[in-house]
Amino acid sequence: MNDLYISAEEAFEQLENEAVLIDIRETFEVENVWIDRDDVWKLPYSTFGQGKADLPQNKKLILCCAVGLVSEDAVLQLKKDGYNAVYVLKDGLVGWKQANLPLKTMEEAACKCKCCKE
Repeated sequence: MNDLYISAEEAFEQLENEAVLIDIRETFEVENVWIDRDDVWKLPYSTFGQGKADLPQNKKLILCCAVGLVSEDAVLQLKKDGYNAVYVLKDGLVGWKQANLPLKTMEEAACKCKCCKE
């Protein structure tokens, strides 16, 4: 099963080569901290069964959850459905953070300008 996993660093490089990163964490998880990239797809695991049909089959897909466990299940589902180039982001968002890759939190996203503070 080791061929299912891709490191955060390798995933980051692959995103520059048209791979697709799919965050399958639930909405309430994503609201607090998220990968700071505009091209990340959001498909909560609770709706994964319905939404997976919209995923491109001609691109490398990298699935991300909190620590990699839920993503592993989702990747196995996609492999059963005929997807070949699908991977689990090793250690999920935790691995991404440990690799010091771009993240954003709700606090960082909040407006800090003077006009909003008045």
